[in-house]
Amino acid sequence: WHLRSSGRDMEEISLHLSEDEHKEGEHKEGEHKEGEKKTFFDVFGSAHPGRVDLTGTGQLELDLVRAVVPGVQEADGMVPVNVELHRIKGQDPDIDVTFTLEDALLMTDYFPLPFEDISGTIHANADEWVLENLSSRVGGGTLTSESSTIYTNNWWPDRFALSGVVDGVRVQYLDYLPPMLVDGD
Repeated sequence: WHLRSSGRDMEEISLHLSEDEHKEGEHKEGEHKEGEKKTFFDVFGSAHPGRVDLTGTGQLELDLVRAVVPGVQEADGMVPVNVELHRIKGQDPDIDVTFTLEDALLMTDYFPLPFEDISGTIHANADEWVLENLSSRVGGGTLTSESSTIYTNNWWPDRFALSGVVDGVRVQYLDYLPPMLVDGD
């Protein structure tokens, strides 16, 4: 990490988190290769009396979601993440997060089948998560959504405005009934 200050101002904040073992001074911004299977996160910004501005970028192992989201049985894949945080004294922080999914896997308690090869983008803030250009293989078929919104109350889901196209998905919710084939918008 690196801090440069002048009086009460922190003119430069730099923090690098990685599963790599770096010797002091070895890390250079942007040194990670795209597609590399390692978790890392870099934070840069400044802090002045009454205001903080931070930008974070990196990639995280999707399995970390099991630690914070109840009901996730399995999650796999590397997820590029970008975070913007701005805070003015006396106000709630303004935080925007963008996740980019590519070939991810998600299995939850809420649906009997895994979502495989998930691709798309999630833009999140305290009020809503906007899901764009999502696609996934599920139950031998596909699920796609150009745009859906999950409205949140302080980051936690509250209401859903989901839309998508389901094509050839086989789902069996009850063991004593045969699987049903689902197609639809």
